[in-house]
Parts: sequence; C-alpha cells; structure tokens
Amino acid sequence: MIIVDKNNEVYEYFNKSGLAERFSLVRLDESSFELSNGLSDELVVIHEVCLNNKVLFEKIKSFESIFVFTSTSPSSWELDSIIGLINNKTDIKVLSNLISRYDDMTRKSSILKSQLLTINNELSDVMGNVEVELLKIKKLYEVRTPKRVQDFKGIKVLCKYSAGESVGGEFFDIHKAKNNIFLLMSSTNSYLISSNILATFSELKELDYIDDDTLQSFLQNIISQTIKLNASKNKKIELEFAALMINPSSLEVSGYIIGDFEFKTSNFSALFENRMKYSYDEVSLKDAFVKSKISRGQRILSTSPGFNKNWSRLTPDFVIEELLANKRIKTLDILDEVFYQLKKELKQNQFLTFDASAVIMEVNENALHQA
Repeated sequence: MIIVDKNNEVYEYFNKSGLAERFSLVRLDESSFELSNGLSDELVVIHEVCLNNKVLFEKIKSFESIFVFTSTSPSSWELDSIIGLINNKTDIKVLSNLISRYDDMTRKSSILKSQLLTINNELSDVMGNVEVELLKIKKLYEVRTPKRVQDFKGIKVLCKYSAGESVGGEFFDIHKAKNNIFLLMSSTNSYLISSNILATFSELKELDYIDDDTLQSFLQNIISQTIKLNASKNKKIELEFAALMINPSSLEVSGYIIGDFEFKTSNFSALFENRMKYSYDEVSLKDAFVKSKISRGQRILSTSPGFNKNWSRLTPDFVIEELLANKRIKTLDILDEVFYQLKKELKQNQFLTFDASAVIMEVNENALHQA
C-alpha cells in the first residue's frame, strides 16, 4: 500500500491506530509520487491537500483504488476510483477490514496480470512456431497440388496457386451445382478465418442447388465470424473474397466481391465495370453485388489480392490481356507464363511475398447457350 503524505499526517494516523504494523506501507511525498511509474495497480492512501496539485491529480486518475485522508466531502473531486474516506472519526476495525480486502484484491490482480503476460508470451512463441510449420505446409501444398483443369458444359476452368510468406493465406475452389458453377476466391491474414472459410465452403459443396440467398447466407456467416474475432484482436483481420455464380446456359455471372480482385478479359475490358473495392466492415453485402455476362470464345483471368500485390512489383514486357486475346496461346500456357514471371527472380525454395491465386475461364466458341 502506498501513502502519499503531507506533513506526515497520514503516516501518524496509521501509526497511532496500529494499522502501520498490520500493513506494508510505502511512504512517498508529492515529488516522489509524481516521478514514480508502474504503480497504478497499487492501493493508495492520499492526503486531500495533495489533490490540489494538478499534475499529481492527473496522475492519480490512472489508479484503480484510492483512499483519501480528508475531512471534506468526496464530491469536490472527480475521481471514480475513490473507495473510501479516512479521518479521525473513521472506525479502525472497519477500515482495517476494508484495506485488507482491497489490498488482497490488488495483490491477486497483479499476480493474475503477471500470469496472463507470461501466457501471452508463451502463446506468441507457440504461434511463431505454428506459422513456421504452416509455411512449410503451404510449400508442400504448392508442390503437390497440380494445376486444376475442369470443364463445365462448354466452360473450361484452369486454376493455379503459389505460396507466399505472408500470414494467413488464400483459398480458391470451384463447385458445380445443378443450376450454376460456383467460384470462390478468398484472402485473409488469419489462419482461423481461412480455416472457417474452408469448412463453410465444404458444407456449401454438399448442396445441389445454389442461388443468391444461399450465397448471401454463406458469405454473411464468414463476415460475422471475422467481425466477432476482430473484437479480441489488436490488429484488424483482413478479409477479401470473390464469390461468383456462372450460369452455363445464359452465361450470366453474378455474385459478391469484397477487396482487390481483378478480372481481365480477352476483349481488353474489365468483366465488372466501375466496381468499387469495398472493405467487408464498411458496407453491407448487397453493396458488393456484381453482375455481368460473358460471351462465346471469351477468356477471363481472375487474380487474387496476393497475386496483384506480387504482380505490381514487376515490369513484364507484355500485357496480360494480349495473351488472353491471342487464341494461338493456350490458356494453360498463359497461366504458366504469368506464374513464371512472378517467380523468375526467386531463389530455389523461396516463397513469393504474398500467396498468389489465379483462375482462367474460357468459353467454348461452339458451345450452345441461351441468347
């Protein structure tokens, strides 16, 4: 317990009442108290005169438990942490019990904070080791996962991924329901959210029919989980996604895009014109709705935020749209070329700075579709 005294009055009171023998006391004058640090968790008994010192008054506001040695009313001080007043008429037994209780609570609180700090440091060490292991898993996944090629009723889809050093990761997958082809690309700096996306998408793939309501429910669940987890984090969790439904009959494309995804086409125009790059916690999901239509013979390259960050650092001697427009170049070769450009300056077994994902869709020129 700390005593901030004036003319030794507080200490004399504690000495005469016998409280000085029962409790461990640290006596400080005004100057010493002003210069002290790291004491805000301690129980303090302060002389009322000391509260007239503006600097000291501001300092005492940070303390959690304060007794004031006074003869005046507490209404003259704007201090929420005052737990009692002490004067010559105070019942010594009641005061002793009260100080003992708060002193014990303060001591336990300090021990708990120390334990939490230790746990936090240990957890940081564990998470550091986990991240190292997850980077190894990323690399293994990249090496063992071949380029995916799928054909859906005249729409060929090719996907490729390359691991990055950044925390979290990117995820992409394609699912063919009875009515639509469903494409999901996501990027986050949280392994927990990445795991949640994977688990939720696995549930979605169990459905035979996917419509806009289903898609909204799926995405809203991911957003809600992210916002909820954000409440316990010092650093904001990043979440970006592109969730699109492609109707193979009408060639209509619709869905929701949050973040820095790009959709380049073989006719040198963006798939979604005038699209705003919203953040998941800035707007409602409906504001992120997009709609367009693809045509026969068209090629579309969808690239992830990580891909785009990596690509922005390069100066290739070609424009991606030129590769897409050149029908003599196979889509698989286009995918290989852009990833070669991303990785050509890397040393063996070196990661990209960010995870990179890319998906190419090519519509068969002879496929029959609704007008």
